[in-house]
Amino acid sequence: MTLKGEWYEANCKTLLYRKSKSHTSSLAGSLVATGGVYFGDYLPLLASLAGEEGVVHGFEPNPGSFRLAKATAQANRLARVRLYPNCLSADGEASLKLCVRSPGGSPLGGLSTGFGKREDHQCGQFAEASCVSLDATLPWQHRRVGLLLLDLQGAEQEALQGARRLITRWRPLIAIEQPAETLPRAWPWLSALGYNRTAPDCSSKSSRYGYVGLMFYAAE
Repeated sequence: MTLKGEWYEANCKTLLYRKSKSHTSSLAGSLVATGGVYFGDYLPLLASLAGEEGVVHGFEPNPGSFRLAKATAQANRLARVRLYPNCLSADGEASLKLCVRSPGGSPLGGLSTGFGKREDHQCGQFAEASCVSLDATLPWQHRRVGLLLLDLQGAEQEALQGARRLITRWRPLIAIEQPAETLPRAWPWLSALGYNRTAPDCSSKSSRYGYVGLMFYAAE
């Protein structure tokens, strides 16, 4: 996927590919879950890693981004990608009021945030989304989960808490996209489950927001 003539977050995608290939368990044939799909730029790579027998499940609550992600999956003929217009939460019972446009009317896309992080006067348009948990949505009892890739604007811990059973069962590789200079709130929780942070991480200069970093976590 390109943006303004650049391969979007190219070094992070390259690192994800390498990390996935070097992980103790191959992703081929597994379930891959990604939260915060945005316009679907990671979907072709994830589908390739999951292989012909694997399935990619993607979650994107922003209606505009969800439509773009569906178009990406269709344009790349990703028959084994399943997309959901939902946010991820710990219990799957919540709903999210999402700020999707700036006061000037510009789409926020991957920078969309839940209500409470932006005041009403700082948001040009809201959208409502229902939340689900990964444990309740993925058929993890019948197929190995190989990777969780999350870019949830700070809500990663809630999504992981909603995946506790599948994480305990399958010990997937976990990659969290976040501001490169900070550790996620989810780290103490992952550490308690026996996960270690692995190096190297990446920080993508191709992002126009100067924002993107991937932190990788692998089970002991």
